[in-house]
Amino acid sequence: MGRVITKRRSAAAVALCMTFTGGWEGVQTFAYPDPATKGHPWTICYGETEGVKKGDRRTIEECKEGLRKGIEERYGAAVDACTKVAITDRQWVAFTSFAWNLGTGRYCKSIAPLVNAGNIRAACDKLMEFVYANKIKFRGLVRRRAAERELCMADL
Repeated sequence: MGRVITKRRSAAAVALCMTFTGGWEGVQTFAYPDPATKGHPWTICYGETEGVKKGDRRTIEECKEGLRKGIEERYGAAVDACTKVAITDRQWVAFTSFAWNLGTGRYCKSIAPLVNAGNIRAACDKLMEFVYANKIKFRGLVRRRAAERELCMADL
């Protein structure tokens, strides 16, 4: 997984990203209000909020497909669009997991500038700054960022 590729990710990279991100997000097949997000939006599957409303239900297969599609078409694609230099698959997975959790804008504004400047180590380290939700430091976010950082640094 350490080889450098850009823009189009391999099926193996997408599968790793699904396992990694999905493991941190957890899966719920029914809509629930997300207590860690401002406004507590209705959330389903692996943390999806777009178009979700009270009473929505999904199968595990639908959730997995939504995760794959979100990674390939939205979050991973945004990481690729904002990243102007080559990164490894594992770095892409770490950054895509971050973008899935905190949004593509946060990656593009906070992490990608370091990556694009050639300072991958600083970008990996910066992940550790994002451990708060609603101004509360979450142990789960600390652990997730540490795992993302470790994956990010694996090829350095």
